[in-house]
Amino acid sequence: MKKVVLLLLFRVVSLIAQQPAGHIVSGPILPSICSWFSGDVFFLANPINSSNNGLYLCGSNGIFSIGLLGTVPTTGITGVPANSVLGNNTGSIANAIALTPAQVSSLVGVVLPTSTFSSLPVSPATNTVYKVTDIGINGSEWIFNGTKWGLVNGSTVLAQSSMPFVSLSSGSVSSTGAISGITALPLAYPKAWVFLPANIVAASSAAGWYYATFSGTSAGTVYLNQPAVTFPLIWPASPTAVTAGQGAFTGPGGYVAEQLPYVTLPGNSMGINGRLAMQFHSDVTNNSNPKYAGLTLNSYPTLAYIGNTTGPSIDGTAVIQNAGSVNVQLATGSFPPSGTAGTPTAKYTQDTTTGLPAGAYMQQATATDNQVLVNFTITLYNDGQ
Repeated sequence: MKKVVLLLLFRVVSLIAQQPAGHIVSGPILPSICSWFSGDVFFLANPINSSNNGLYLCGSNGIFSIGLLGTVPTTGITGVPANSVLGNNTGSIANAIALTPAQVSSLVGVVLPTSTFSSLPVSPATNTVYKVTDIGINGSEWIFNGTKWGLVNGSTVLAQSSMPFVSLSSGSVSSTGAISGITALPLAYPKAWVFLPANIVAASSAAGWYYATFSGTSAGTVYLNQPAVTFPLIWPASPTAVTAGQGAFTGPGGYVAEQLPYVTLPGNSMGINGRLAMQFHSDVTNNSNPKYAGLTLNSYPTLAYIGNTTGPSIDGTAVIQNAGSVNVQLATGSFPPSGTAGTPTAKYTQDTTTGLPAGAYMQQATATDNQVLVNFTITLYNDGQ
């Protein structure tokens, strides 16, 4: 990020060089102000006089701080952080701290151009930076390296959740939505999304995720509200009651894949060597029956997964990576360092030049087992290589 801010500042110089004198000064003109740097110098605050006294932003190699020439008050200046003055024209560095990229942007008024990923310029100037609005929870910054676009920081979070997603064992839903007869869950979750088969919460209802609350580990209430199919997700403010629950149901055993809400990955945003990674924690019924959780690309069965046949949880990272090509992927799953082996590498052939959904999934071998995906984070890595 720091390197990018430097590049942005160079661009700002060219954009506002026609503003009144004193707003920007190039480094060689006033070397004593920032003698410990070699980059551009931005004028920040008055007074400014024939001796060029004032407060300046000094930068080199993406590292910035404040430079002072003459006697200039440094308190009460909007945007200038405390203790950030590097000294005076003698070049001393007492009481110095580096400025963050956000502080630098604020001080010089850098505003990035915005675009969706598919609308980015095809051949802009090298080191051009854009804010991409459709990748990342709050958008993401991308830089053009002369041939390709890559993430400024190398990665961005696409989706994250701490909402429990509960794959219920076999049980029953009463006419008013009361859940009973299930294998005990690890916790009584105050709020959760539960997976139920078709025609259970009503005479005609889709299989999928429904909002629920739990009063105990084996008892709860399900509602008719369902999550959005894509992120972001929110709990319902006024849950809609079930009025025609259909009784007994069978849990999703037999390795039926339960797909969670997804994010859409714009075409070409993985590049040829980029990857998706999902870190997650899943609690499971503690027995020897197989359970799996992981990451899918363009839905099941293109997946990276981690399995469990012992212990109460699955915890690790699932990765799907383009293998030097936009249409060949390698997928792996690994546990944290604990002596437990991960899953073998799998090969897939999804075309990542088109927009594809990416999301979490779960599956169990046995209908009497539960699995709870407690939290997960899906991250895109692409540094433009």
